[in-house]
Amino acid sequence: MRRGLVGLVCAVALLSAAASGHNSIGWNAPTPKAQKKAVAARFAPFVGTLEEARKEAAERNVPLVVFAVLVEEEASERFAKTLPADPAVATALDGTVLVIANAGEHPARKLEETVDGKKTSRDVCSVFLTPTCADHQRNWDPVFFAFNEDGALRCPQVMLVAPDGKVSRRLMPGDVPKPSQIASAVAGVREKLGAGLSREELDTVKAAQAAARKAIERDDHPEAWRAWSAVIAVNPATKYAEEARAGAAQALAGIATERDAALELVKGDQVLVGYAQLVSLAERCKGLPNEKELAKAVAQAESLPTKRDVIAAYKKGLAAEALWKEFEELSAANQKRKAETKLRLLIRKYWDTEAGKRARKAYPEIAADEDSKGG
Repeated sequence: MRRGLVGLVCAVALLSAAASGHNSIGWNAPTPKAQKKAVAARFAPFVGTLEEARKEAAERNVPLVVFAVLVEEEASERFAKTLPADPAVATALDGTVLVIANAGEHPARKLEETVDGKKTSRDVCSVFLTPTCADHQRNWDPVFFAFNEDGALRCPQVMLVAPDGKVSRRLMPGDVPKPSQIASAVAGVREKLGAGLSREELDTVKAAQAAARKAIERDDHPEAWRAWSAVIAVNPATKYAEEARAGAAQALAGIATERDAALELVKGDQVLVGYAQLVSLAERCKGLPNEKELAKAVAQAESLPTKRDVIAAYKKGLAAEALWKEFEELSAANQKRKAETKLRLLIRKYWDTEAGKRARKAYPEIAADEDSKGG
């Protein structure tokens, strides 16, 4: 008797959890932003160290572009005056990680720009558009030591660095390249690298990866599948998507194992526990590729000759409890007519359930009235 009671309690708890929604504690994919009109690319130098820039470029699988510019040198001065302010350069560098190395000090100026449809202004270095001159000064020594050739670094120089740290291209060392040359060089490196990510896309991927791993830790295979699928949705051609496809396949395999284990319980002597696990799993897998397959598994359990009567009675009891709850809520809200309609339905249709018996005992006059109608 005690074992049966424990099983029933577990079954009710599982079905209640399923009814509360499968996204209650799991991965919620970011809401896609409304599509915006195309905006002009911005000249946006990376703020941080060379090593941090290398790491970001590697994680995003995009070119690292380095501007090495001398102070008070004729070609470098022409470089500094023309390239950062040229919209064609901003377009060529869009989606890359740009590091500027220059030891100079320049006055600040207000930069007015439109970000996410809002006009803003901020103080920047008047030459390189970094937040402060310290942001381009800090990288001079690291860039020199990383990219000099036999102890010399001809400047100005534009270098394109692959995620493995190797210099792919050096553009016109000692002179000022045209924006079209920069664009061509960046496109060539991109083609070799394959799919890359924006900063925002990388953040989404990392958040989804973290959600997937947490779901795996708690054996929540449906949520793991959703999170891995969110990684793939960002860009199916990245290295992260390759890992996510394997993770999603493992999640589906885990769901199949859960399904089979629940069916075994149904076929054995823990009918209601197994059935509740199966229904909960099917609810949590709504929207997944195996949604229909799990619905069939629930139907299979319900049709087992030696188990279907037990399951049918259990389902009827749950439906009656739900009706009783509706009656109570309507009564509390002082909606008497609607409440009485629910009560009469409960007494008439679910008279043989615990909730039905409870209703008949609490409202004998209504029960008698329903009995007098017959049927």
